[in-house]
Amino acid sequence: MLGVVGLASAITSCEACGGTQVLAPEPTASTPAIAAFAGPIEGTITFGARPALHEGLGTDENAMPARHVDLTLIDATGSPVASGQTDEEGRFAFAPTAGAVSLGITARVRVGAIDVSTSRVPDGAHSHAVVVPLEELASRGGRIHFADTDGEMAGALHITDTLLRGSRALERWTGHALPPVFAYWGRGVTVEWSFFRGEIPAGSGRYCLELLGGPLGEQSTTDTDEHDEGIILHELGHFVMNRLAGDSSIGGRHPPGALVDPGVAWEEGRATWFAMAVLAEEQPDREVMYRDTVGIVPTGSTRIDEDVERPSTPRGLGSERSVAGVLWDLTDGDVADPRAVDAVDRDGDGVALGAARVLAAMSTAYDEPGSFVALPGFLRHLHRVQVISETEIAAMLRASGEDAALLPISDESSPWPIELALATPTSGLVDGLSDPSPSGAPAKPDNGIDAVRVHRVVLDRAGTLVVTLAIEGTGTASDHTDLDLQLWTRRAEPMASAEGPLARHELRRAVEAGTYIVMVRDAGTGNRARYTLEARLEP
Repeated sequence: MLGVVGLASAITSCEACGGTQVLAPEPTASTPAIAAFAGPIEGTITFGARPALHEGLGTDENAMPARHVDLTLIDATGSPVASGQTDEEGRFAFAPTAGAVSLGITARVRVGAIDVSTSRVPDGAHSHAVVVPLEELASRGGRIHFADTDGEMAGALHITDTLLRGSRALERWTGHALPPVFAYWGRGVTVEWSFFRGEIPAGSGRYCLELLGGPLGEQSTTDTDEHDEGIILHELGHFVMNRLAGDSSIGGRHPPGALVDPGVAWEEGRATWFAMAVLAEEQPDREVMYRDTVGIVPTGSTRIDEDVERPSTPRGLGSERSVAGVLWDLTDGDVADPRAVDAVDRDGDGVALGAARVLAAMSTAYDEPGSFVALPGFLRHLHRVQVISETEIAAMLRASGEDAALLPISDESSPWPIELALATPTSGLVDGLSDPSPSGAPAKPDNGIDAVRVHRVVLDRAGTLVVTLAIEGTGTASDHTDLDLQLWTRRAEPMASAEGPLARHELRRAVEAGTYIVMVRDAGTGNRARYTLEARLEP
């Protein structure tokens, strides 16, 4: 184990002050005087990364360079005297620096327009960091290695490096750089789930992914995500799509085997696609396995172990596995694109657009007036803008075993969203009660494909939008007909709702011209009811 000192009290990365803030440890009567280091200050920093295997995280660790991480030379009072970074190989060298006694290493990378880091605090105010005495650095021949068994630093550096890799891939494909993004992660700290949290703090311009750290001291048997590169990049993928290609998801859990609202399936599936595309560019001949490990071999397992080239069931509309698989089939193969690295096409689907073109098409699909995209709408968009023909898409779907119904011939025949014309009542059925549900998957009242009905209304002028919902039943839990009415923006942002045990709901909201999403949903307790929905614009 490295002889690190006072990591919490000695060095923190302070985004608010624009750089690294060094805090001296509190002196005590027994603290000996520390002599300034006189030798050359150079070396290499590496960390241990566990591979994600079918049986869980591997026991062996791959040594990876800590690339471009922030470094600070510190004097005996705890004050910074010089700063720098490692290079692409994890190497560093400082000119002789008077008064330097230790080296601070922070899990933050700032290279070009990229700014990524990993923090143990929810607002990202300071990043994971350690301080290494220069005498110890010299005694180790300038080599600093953080083993995963030594504590959190290896995991923090692995997360930060994975975010760097994903950010670089995005720059290659689009020329765009993301705003600063940090991962909130720590063992015994982040124990809920892994997800994209958004801008934290609000108005800061910094964005947060929360990643599972798992219970303290239980890494060998519990779900932790610091070494699951697919999971890290999946959450980064949510951020990428949010910035470049809109959002169609109403949120909620999406366990394997569920058929969820197609907007949820779209966002979750394309985040997985992004992760696999990044990893495949680094190793084009690798299997495209999306894994979420639980524990370390031999007591480990996997929560998700999915071959994106050959998705498991259920598939079709509402399946995030189908979304990831179809997007992967659009991407892999011999790509005529200098920005892309060819990924092996193992199922011979006959289409090879490359990640850059697929991501660009996601952006143009969102930019279409009135769009609220899921997989069928995206495939129609590809055909409409002549990226690929309908015949090629249909052949690809057959080759990969997908339902041809994912490619409706026209927008009018699309199963999602349902068009809601003004002053024209429409009827439907919400079913979050039947198990298995009408789609064949388990009942999922919160966001299952049968438990949510998504309608789109397009307004050509401003006014007051009035939406009424009439439920066949009491509208209460007593006969399982409790439904909610919700109004959302085209970016899946909630605007208004009408809830409660009533047989009739009404929403009134002043709106501008544009596209709005009206949802009729199971109230979350398991309900099944037919309904009639109507929208009008006043005056």
